[in-house]
Amino acid sequence: MNNWNPVEKSWIDNDLENQFWLLDEPQQRFWNLIKVMPQKWQLSLIGDLGGGFYVVAIFGNQVLYFNDIEDGYNISEFKIFGVIDDYFCNQNELHHSINYLYDKVRSGT
Repeated sequence: MNNWNPVEKSWIDNDLENQFWLLDEPQQRFWNLIKVMPQKWQLSLIGDLGGGFYVVAIFGNQVLYFNDIEDGYNISEFKIFGVIDDYFCNQNELHHSINYLYDKVRSGT
């Protein structure tokens, strides 16, 4: 952790572009509905070190964010815009998280 540096927004932008092409067409359309311009949201205390985590999508009361400490995308609920409720350390690729959300919509859960 001593050598850790927060991820740059340019890296996030590049990863989003590259991972978009790993999605099937229905998931690409779904992604286009929920994605937002990457923006840092707070997640105290762990996220404070890097100024927060980049949120890349909002889906109802949930956000999809990149945990740059653990190097993976995670889904959390939020109650206050700009504040992520829960810390997760999954190391999911973006397309795995999008497919998970897409399947939840399709199954109605």
